[in-house]
Amino acid sequence: ALPAGRGLVVVGPGLFSTDFSVALADAARRLALPVLADPLSGLRFGPDADAVLTTQDALLRNPRAAQSLRPDWVLRFGGAPVSKVLGQWLAGVPTLLVDPAGGWRDPGHDVQRRIVAEPAGACAALTAGSAPDPSWAAGWRQADGRVRHLADAHLTHAPWCEAQLIRTLLGRIPPGEALLCGNSLPIRQLDTWSSTSARPLTLHGNRGASGIDGQLSTLAGLNHAAPQAAAPCWALLGDLSAVHDLSGWLLSAHLRRPVVVINNGGGRIFDYLPQHGLPGFETLWRTPVAPDLGALAGAFGLVHRRIDDAAALAAALDSASRADASGPQRRPLLEVYVDADESRSLHRAFWDAVTAASL
Repeated sequence: ALPAGRGLVVVGPGLFSTDFSVALADAARRLALPVLADPLSGLRFGPDADAVLTTQDALLRNPRAAQSLRPDWVLRFGGAPVSKVLGQWLAGVPTLLVDPAGGWRDPGHDVQRRIVAEPAGACAALTAGSAPDPSWAAGWRQADGRVRHLADAHLTHAPWCEAQLIRTLLGRIPPGEALLCGNSLPIRQLDTWSSTSARPLTLHGNRGASGIDGQLSTLAGLNHAAPQAAAPCWALLGDLSAVHDLSGWLLSAHLRRPVVVINNGGGRIFDYLPQHGLPGFETLWRTPVAPDLGALAGAFGLVHRRIDDAAALAAALDSASRADASGPQRRPLLEVYVDADESRSLHRAFWDAVTAASL
């Protein structure tokens, strides 16, 4: 039985069986439990995606919501979530960890009990420690919906940035295919702006040793897998990741879908962190690179296209899809230019709007 009081399910990064999403959605409805889904959980896309919530990174910046929605305990599946805000907010909350391999992934040292079981089976066996409270789950869902509305409204007249890039890309990937999302800023932007979709999509991530290494090699491996073992995999990478794994481009013959590279002038994740503005920040933290990705693409047998707005990206992705349908093609490397300072201002303005909102 689960503990008494108000509970919360958090699903972090992980590879789960196909029946997990169904079992979790059933348990969440039966026990009136909100489910927060990390982008790498695999739960934001597919027929059961409407059972999960996704806006927690922005939502929990609202101090009133953060206080009123704080749970008495957490049931976690998978690894630690991408969102630092969520991780800090959960500090000190007693946690039950379900891990079929018997691992102890507990960076916050909050796990009080580990359950070694298959996640789907664990969901089916869950029973309430106290009477389910539908208003608790309804309050979470209402707040999540309001933040989604704020995000949509915020982007209606927003300048070109990663948010439109991510939404355009996710809308063009055919159902049942896959996306490798680079670490650092891309996965965090995807966490903020991706929402949910009934269209199935497998989302991959590879933390590597430093967060930006091995991305192209991972992508090649995912695409080289036999068609029955893996779906064709697209890629969304930052500019540093794209040049950090240069030897991975040697495997470009294995690519089956486009590679989208965000050119925003280096490691822009640090623009959101406390180091921003320190002496030597540009050289020591942001570490901008200026490779000629057009020349690089030609050297490795890819077709380079420069993208400056949503319309150009949509056209390039549609063109790539038509080419795929007509037979083997040279894969495109789509270099997408983003004004990082403008994007950061837009992102922070959205957080400010959530902070000030009545949720």
